[in-house]
Amino acid sequence: MRAPVGVSSAWWKPSRLIAWVGRRRRRQHGREERQHPIPHAAPSMVRVLLLVLAVVFASESGIMLWLPWLVPHYASKPIRAVVDASLLTLVVAPVVWYVIIGPLRRVALSERAKVASIVQTAVDAIVTFGEDRRVRSFNPAAESQFGCPGAQAVGEPVGRFLPSIPAECCGAGRVMETTARRWDGTEFPALVSLSRIELSNGGLCTAILHDLTELKRAEAERLAAAR
Repeated sequence: MRAPVGVSSAWWKPSRLIAWVGRRRRRQHGREERQHPIPHAAPSMVRVLLLVLAVVFASESGIMLWLPWLVPHYASKPIRAVVDASLLTLVVAPVVWYVIIGPLRRVALSERAKVASIVQTAVDAIVTFGEDRRVRSFNPAAESQFGCPGAQAVGEPVGRFLPSIPAECCGAGRVMETTARRWDGTEFPALVSLSRIELSNGGLCTAILHDLTELKRAEAERLAAAR
């Protein structure tokens, strides 16, 4: 591959091109992280455990002191045990929610919103597909590049958009130059970065595409001018 006019031939190499795309993507992600800072971490597990134990101990002590006045003396042991457990649950459950579940839920929702924002505002197309090789998601850049709404693309075979990607290439991550296909059947060159994550319901592959149409056109114009 030769360099376009005005571009150093040392830079115009596949390895340099891939590195340039990687730096551009990292800068994009860095801007997103500054716009969406990571929320404060949840309390440490030791502090949470000590707090929960203290609440349980104090609650159980109070219940045991008040239990003779709350339950008639002639009540059987099973009834007293049920009342004891019910009161302890009513006291401890809100504390556990406030101290553990609430903060973790807020962190999870914030991280989910952050990831969604990065994907939705990315300049490169991002396509995810499962082990069945059917599309799971299209970000707005993918909709623009492939000329297909995300709702229509979901469920379609990924080979309709990326016909040259073999199934085994998603295992360890890979960057490759390939040909992508738009919804209307026209094709365009693309640099594709593939990765895979394991989920509880199977693997999920992610393809990040950078359109090389303009670079290829510049190269063709340079070759035509050199003739």
